[in-house]
Amino acid sequence: MRITEDHIKSILFGVAVGDALGVPVEFSSRERMEQNPLSDMIGYGTYNQPKGTWSDDSTMTFCLAETLLDEEFNLRKLANRFINWVDWGYWTPHGELFDIGNTTHSAIERLRTIDNPELAGGSHETENGNGSLMRILPLIFETGKISISKSYDIIKSVSSLTHRHERSIISCFYYITFARHLIQGHSKESTYEMTNKIVKSELSQRGIQELELKHFERIFNNSISTLNYNQIRGSGYVIHSLESSIWCFLKTENYKDAVLKAINLGEDTDTTAAITGGLAAINYGFNSIPKEWVNQIVKKNEIEELADKLIEKYTKKIRLSDLPKIGDISGANKFAHEFSGYRSSVVETGKYSRETRSKIENNEIEKISVSELAESLFFHFRAVRHGGGEPNEKLVNRHIEILKIKLQNKGKPDDNT
Repeated sequence: MRITEDHIKSILFGVAVGDALGVPVEFSSRERMEQNPLSDMIGYGTYNQPKGTWSDDSTMTFCLAETLLDEEFNLRKLANRFINWVDWGYWTPHGELFDIGNTTHSAIERLRTIDNPELAGGSHETENGNGSLMRILPLIFETGKISISKSYDIIKSVSSLTHRHERSIISCFYYITFARHLIQGHSKESTYEMTNKIVKSELSQRGIQELELKHFERIFNNSISTLNYNQIRGSGYVIHSLESSIWCFLKTENYKDAVLKAINLGEDTDTTAAITGGLAAINYGFNSIPKEWVNQIVKKNEIEELADKLIEKYTKKIRLSDLPKIGDISGANKFAHEFSGYRSSVVETGKYSRETRSKIENNEIEKISVSELAESLFFHFRAVRHGGGEPNEKLVNRHIEILKIKLQNKGKPDDNT
């Protein structure tokens, strides 16, 4: 699985924008939301915070993302960031905490003194709020590189800092596995079916009790999207959060509609929208998030700086020596699959690849970046594989020629990498 710049920005801003949209109406009843449905970014409301203010959902997401940048991922460092958030307002929009769940707060108090951070999280059945699910998504940058089984273990350890009951861990595992398939370019519907199959298989191998699995029955039966509006809740219970986010995502066709649908369910509006927003942004791409919403986000520049650091670590850079020789179609195919992948979805990748091809045909090479060329080449080979026929040798060679020009000019004024 290849992580792209778009995936990283989509995850950070997809969560934060959904969160900020929901903050002013958090705890609103469904009846109130039906009478006054949210349709745009607003300010104040529940916490009397300015427009674009995000909450603990994003704070803890950013803390996790930042911890991934450390030389070695360390749960104690993540725990310390959580403690600094509570004590000093670390990674908050305005320098102070204004929202924290009871289970999360209790766990962070234990993190101050406990030797093993993995034992700090609430483990009772009543401690299955959505406090680990809402912050887990950046972990896909690491778990996407390893097996499903190993990813479960890492997800379990990260969730357990605040929520270590099996139900919360399984919910995080399901969510990350779902995101994994979206990043691989599968459709929403295929992702849902594959995630159910893989998650159920892994849980069976781990001997998870059937009594626990029953809580996920409405998701596992491949029919969550057939449930009606009145059968879905937006509460802070982790099962409700997972169900509602998958439901909102499957029932809509763009980022904006997905997060607004989540918020208008009422109750834990910011978290439901943050969880939904992460998936929707991955699927539809960063550019699908309304620009006016992104621009209104508090500390937008700081979030972009965090994204840039993650991009530097998790995206693969193309060097001149990586390019195949002109005429080496097999080598070009291997190169394209090593250095590129689906932007967010097949449709999104196809759209931008066609734009790149149009620029190539019009000889507008100064308007094309190295990553766009690799993406266009990747999409061409994928289209040939699925549609039949042979690669267009002339087109492939032209891609490689322009890539060489770009990389030879790297660092010069006309470079557009």
